[in-house]
Amino acid sequence: MSSRLRRLAVIAFAWAMAPPVAAAEIDYRAIEQAIAGGRLVQARAMLATTPASAGEVDPVRLRALTASLALAEGRNEIARALFTELLAGAPQSCAFARGAGQAALRLGDWKQAIGFLGQPATGCPPSARALSWLGVAYGREGRWVESDSAFREALKIAPDDPAILNNAGYSLLRQSRYLEAGVLLERAALLAPGSVRIANNLDIALAAQGRFARAEAARADGQLRADRLNNAGYAAYQAGRLDTARAFLSEALLASDTYSPKIAANLRLVEAQLDR
Repeated sequence: MSSRLRRLAVIAFAWAMAPPVAAAEIDYRAIEQAIAGGRLVQARAMLATTPASAGEVDPVRLRALTASLALAEGRNEIARALFTELLAGAPQSCAFARGAGQAALRLGDWKQAIGFLGQPATGCPPSARALSWLGVAYGREGRWVESDSAFREALKIAPDDPAILNNAGYSLLRQSRYLEAGVLLERAALLAPGSVRIANNLDIALAAQGRFARAEAARADGQLRADRLNNAGYAAYQAGRLDTARAFLSEALLASDTYSPKIAANLRLVEAQLDR
């Protein structure tokens, strides 16, 4: 037998004796970590390339990952539908209820959000973020006692979470409780100094108390400065500080990169009150 034939025979024998290749295992944990880490393109690719024959497929877990990815990508209608379907098959699942509740909250369905987030509260380990979402939903329904209670519980668990501090502070702003809001929002701003949303809410709280100074807005440039002055002006107007409101809004118009109908409308609102 020639050497070439011998090599072919060895290869054929090796293939014949090799154990069958096991189906690829699905790395659920890696997909979860990709979603949690904001690597959404990677997570989508991993889910898309999961073979139907892969290992021991867990269809519920795969569907849950698909729902979590949809929520992370802002596809809230799809996320709500998927989590609702999953919850029907596992009504005691805290993760499914919270996923459905967060999606409903984003879609502006406050009652449904309360249903999803409030229902499992007694049977689920406390979650600061879920309690914060519940506080937002209660607030949108005007149920301030329940909203305040949810935020208090959330802050007991995560007192230094700037997102929760901001949500709680904004809820207090909506109740015209400016002093209390300012305390929470100042803490949030220290913890997340780069957050424009927190800075804007803090401007409103300070202006409504008469504590907002031009030095606050001077820390920003251009349109951001105009926006902060506008927020301060409108908050001063709501608090009845009309002269201060006019000063802030006039300066906001000058600071704006382009003519702002919103700032102009706020200024007209203030001037109409002053002319009475």
